[in-house]
Amino acid sequence: MAIFKQGILARIGKDGLEWTDTKLLKGAGTGVDPTEIDVPTFDCTVEAEGSYAGGDTVNRAIAHGLGIVPRAVRLWSNDVTIDLFINPGRGIIMCHQSGTEQGEYAVTAPDDTNFYVGNATSYVLSGNGSGTTYRWLAWG
Repeated sequence: MAIFKQGILARIGKDGLEWTDTKLLKGAGTGVDPTEIDVPTFDCTVEAEGSYAGGDTVNRAIAHGLGIVPRAVRLWSNDVTIDLFINPGRGIIMCHQSGTEQGEYAVTAPDDTNFYVGNATSYVLSGNGSGTTYRWLAWG
């Protein structure tokens, strides 16, 4: 049993709450009892990793070897301070770089064989900059 006791920052209008350890609370508000919901699961029993050298091309295929469409792909490079995440359902590379350069770059959506990198707007920020070595981790 998990227990919450109201402190100075609590805003639920109750002195305390109790709920099952394996659940989350949803819908708490002043004077309203929240409901228990199941904790969402992310079952990724298959993963693969690798690296490749960037090549300044659009929609370059990178074989992942999972045999299924990956649920998530993370790319990073030690050459530039950059983290890239591929949103498999949308075929979008989301970029976060230390400093100011961030953005989203459209690429071909991953399939059961490959994920894709490289958008002409910025090859470096879309995971395919020439002379840059990228590492990747994919979950299925």
